[in-house]
Amino acid sequence: MQKYNDEFNFCMWHTNPENVKTLKSKRREFITMMDQLAEAQTSLLEDSNCIIKDSKTMIDTLPKKTVQEQEFYKRISLCVPNNILNVTKSSKPEIPENFQQILKRFDKMQEWSIGFLVSRVARRDEKFDILFLDNATKLLTKPGLVAVKFESWTPELGVGIAQNSDFKFRFTQLNYEEKFHHHKWKTISAAYSSKSPEELKRRLESQKSVLEEEEREEKKIEDYVTKILDQFQKVQLQYVFVKQQLEEQQKVQSELDHTEKSVKSVQDLIRKQFNTVQKECPVCLLDFTNGINSERCPLVWQCGHTTCNNCSQTLVDITKPFKPQCPVCRKKHTLKKFTPNFGLMPKPT
Repeated sequence: MQKYNDEFNFCMWHTNPENVKTLKSKRREFITMMDQLAEAQTSLLEDSNCIIKDSKTMIDTLPKKTVQEQEFYKRISLCVPNNILNVTKSSKPEIPENFQQILKRFDKMQEWSIGFLVSRVARRDEKFDILFLDNATKLLTKPGLVAVKFESWTPELGVGIAQNSDFKFRFTQLNYEEKFHHHKWKTISAAYSSKSPEELKRRLESQKSVLEEEEREEKKIEDYVTKILDQFQKVQLQYVFVKQQLEEQQKVQSELDHTEKSVKSVQDLIRKQFNTVQKECPVCLLDFTNGINSERCPLVWQCGHTTCNNCSQTLVDITKPFKPQCPVCRKKHTLKKFTPNFGLMPKPT
């Protein structure tokens, strides 16, 4: 009975129009808040997807840039061995080995020519003259001989060489070939001088600015990627926070729905009780009778409950000199008399 009374009080309080109106307004506020949270969550998800897409693009681009720079550095490092065969510490190019051999033979040929011109007494000796010409011929006809340069053709040298026409022909031919090779050597020397350490240094200095620019661009890319990742972490934290709030709001909404269902069920029960006509006394469980002064006449307590005349008077006599209590809700009846409930009296037959 006490449980029934508590539920009845709870239902009566919630059936107040003002309380129901307040409950509905709170529900609308919760629904509005949930909609706003859902929109914020959708916006955050879209932003996080854009940030993830941009970061993936930057991460995919960064290895390509790194490979290009490595290839560029590789080309720079291969510049010297691929293009310059012999580079000395000074700016003067080194004389190739074949030209060094030519100069050595040229010096030796000069020694023989000077000895041939100066040693007039020695040339009177036929045996020495023959040996000298033979050695000179061997020198000029040595296998692998390249061009030798002679500055001028002196008459004395012509007298000595006239003794052997082959020697003069060979000498003239070698002089012509030497001029050709000497010109070629000068061309190669000029090409080598353009690739001297100073020239290489200048080229490397020009490439240094390009490398520095590439490094700056790479650093900008790394900083941008780092910034994007930081923003993405912040968005993730905001997403977790919003998700927690949304879960809490959903929990409150579920409780609110449960409360609303309980109130509705109680209201339905109250309507059902109101629509059901009470035909018997809740104390003695006997049917009410017609007649104001009859023993089973329905009388209304101050709280609104109805009992028969006999039970009501009995409760009044038992509780004297105190005020009687309603047998249904235990509320005191402060009125001196009970009012007949004509609505529950059976119609006379």
